[in-house]
Amino acid sequence: FHQLQPVHYSNLLDRFEVHCPSDKCLLLAPDDEFVCLVDKSKGEWYLKEHLGTKVDCEDFTVRVKHFPPIQTIGYYQGLNVTQCHICGETDAFVHKPVVPHEYSKHFPVKLQLYIARDVIFLCLKCVRLGDISDLKMYNKLRKMCGAPYSYFQRQRVKKAATMLLNEGEQMSEESRQYHEAFVSDYYTNYVNKKVKINRRILKEISEEDPTCYLRAHGHAVVQKFERELGGLLELTHLWRTHFGEQIGMDSYVLASLLWSEESSLHTRVTALKVRVC
Repeated sequence: FHQLQPVHYSNLLDRFEVHCPSDKCLLLAPDDEFVCLVDKSKGEWYLKEHLGTKVDCEDFTVRVKHFPPIQTIGYYQGLNVTQCHICGETDAFVHKPVVPHEYSKHFPVKLQLYIARDVIFLCLKCVRLGDISDLKMYNKLRKMCGAPYSYFQRQRVKKAATMLLNEGEQMSEESRQYHEAFVSDYYTNYVNKKVKINRRILKEISEEDPTCYLRAHGHAVVQKFERELGGLLELTHLWRTHFGEQIGMDSYVLASLLWSEESSLHTRVTALKVRVC
């Protein structure tokens, strides 16, 4: 994957000083690039294990002997933001990968590591909105690649039909519309019929065995992109852009802090180069 070149801080900004609190240790790469702040005890551990050398500076600063395994901008400096990336809700999160596992599980290991941090926090309401929005991408990729209907999505259709059949009258309007969206999408984009959802249709779907859709949708899409549609990074960019369109640029920049310049938005992230005394 020659495209996955690390982006170094020194290529972006001139060096300037970084303040280090008294209870922290400033960790530098061998070329004096700022890696992150760690607890003072962690810095002392690096010295004890002979994994770094103390820099003669007013702040407690350790220069490690080896470059960190990942040198993408901000990777070790990202804050653990405990709020929904879309609405800012601070309770009840779900971890959602930007590139669905149905596709990424077929990626080579090196590329899986590249997108390993493409996981976002979403509240339960925004997860539902995202699920509905993702239907567009699944259908787009299915048509682009001549792939079979997603087994994962077909399972969701069956579950939605069962829920509507058994609990539809007790559901809130929001929940009912959420489940109906999956059933409606299945008929409109796969069966190619526009139907009015009724109990007969729900019963047919709930009783159908989804294993007939086990042909690998994700594998077919991944193979098509590898061979004809610009590679797996292009597939990754499609999902990232799709996610960015859902939540807007400002939130997207926050969520994409850990992504390289290969990102579809080519975000320029502030980086630090330390002046060593």
